[in-house]
Amino acid sequence: MHMRSNNDPITGLKDRIVHAGMATEEELKEIEKLCRKFVDEAVEVAKAGKQPDVKELWTDIYTPGSEPKFIRGRTSFEGKSFLQLRS
Repeated sequence: MHMRSNNDPITGLKDRIVHAGMATEEELKEIEKLCRKFVDEAVEVAKAGKQPDVKELWTDIYTPGSEPKFIRGRTSFEGKSFLQLRS
């Protein structure tokens, strides 16, 4: 606990923001409450939703045109081309 109280980067950043006069401690607490609320709501939406199809694992992970030509498997027989994975 001692390590976190002295070296926590989030606490350090909050202190710097307050000391620089960029925000008050109360303003930062309000921002943190809003962030927690946003994350909690997103978690509830995710929990209420259905499990995505396995094919979705390979969607939207690369910018179009930057996809690898080949994805290596655990064994030499498991390698697949990116185009095979998308279909």
